[in-house]
Amino acid sequence: AGHFKAIEGVFAAQQAIYAGGTVPGMRRILVREAAKAGLTQPQVEACLADTAAFEAMDVRVNRAANEEGVTGTPTFMVNGVKVRTPPTGEMDLATLDAAIAAAH
Repeated sequence: AGHFKAIEGVFAAQQAIYAGGTVPGMRRILVREAAKAGLTQPQVEACLADTAAFEAMDVRVNRAANEEGVTGTPTFMVNGVKVRTPPTGEMDLATLDAAIAAAH
């Protein structure tokens, strides 16, 4: 659960990350948000130094974009099928419930 809190914090801090525009500034924000979720600076540094994990993530992101039609976040998939966003532009529970029902 702590990792989800860290991700949520990073999403909330995106504006500050982009406004800073520097790698050290981004790193400070990542460390700060991870600390809020209970991760230590050495744990964060180990994650950031894990090139194999970055390469694996790059493969997943490219596959999602090129093969699965993911164009942004959030994108919802049910049993491997992309759920279309309603005309309102906002995903809603009724649309997700319908996609889940159709998958069964």
